[in-house]
Amino acid sequence: MFFKRKKTEGTDETDVLEAYPERIQISAIPERRYLRTTRILAVATFLNMGIMLALSGIFVYLAARLDVSVANQKVVNLYMIDPERKVIQASEHDRISVSALQLMMESALRDYVINRHSVVWDQEVQESRWGRGGPVSVYSSPNVYKQFSLEYVNAFNESRSKKVVKDVHLYDLKQTPSGMWEGIFEVFDMPIPDMFNPLCQCSDNTRECLECKQKNNIGRKRYKVFIRAGFNGSPSLMNPLGIMINRYALLHQPIDQKEKMWGLPSILRSEM
Repeated sequence: MFFKRKKTEGTDETDVLEAYPERIQISAIPERRYLRTTRILAVATFLNMGIMLALSGIFVYLAARLDVSVANQKVVNLYMIDPERKVIQASEHDRISVSALQLMMESALRDYVINRHSVVWDQEVQESRWGRGGPVSVYSSPNVYKQFSLEYVNAFNESRSKKVVKDVHLYDLKQTPSGMWEGIFEVFDMPIPDMFNPLCQCSDNTRECLECKQKNNIGRKRYKVFIRAGFNGSPSLMNPLGIMINRYALLHQPIDQKEKMWGLPSILRSEM
């Protein structure tokens, strides 16, 4: 049975909604007529949130992950945003576990590459880097340091004859599944730095830093480096982990000055 509100004295109004959505009219709370619709919308909202959370959990579970472990305890999963495809992806294509020792070795090898190939104008500082007891000799095996001693004289003489310093910019260094470390770096021949007006005193992979070096360099070379290292050296104060580089090889890489970011792989290009 449908009910209609009685005509109000002195007016011709009637309730056009009749019995929707409630059978009994409640003039004091007209919002109650939409209670059923509100409940349906609330249930649909919670269902949608549940589905989205379930899909997010499936994505995280199926995505390849890079697990960093310290003392055999997994710490974090690392992801990155691909600037070209605008999608999120794991930092590595395969799931691997990286120990704290590997991270420390990577840090030591990065410093080694920079110290080995950079040339500063202060001769005392340069001798402390390249001489016996310096960072290059501490991490080098006898054969690797002997090979280096045949090379650094030419690099030092070239720096002094051209009146330049050699600035090393390391783009990438990572360990391959075979255990060898591979990386790519560039050596910039830069003018002698003025302590009152420093030029391009930066080493990060930002576009501004690279463009400054590209614009002001006198000479430029790119190399691919291959390093075989292990924890088989004698621990010391400068090398407490006993890291020893048993093989060190370079492969010269051509540079196309007209190509975007000078031909670097997309993953190494600065998007800053």
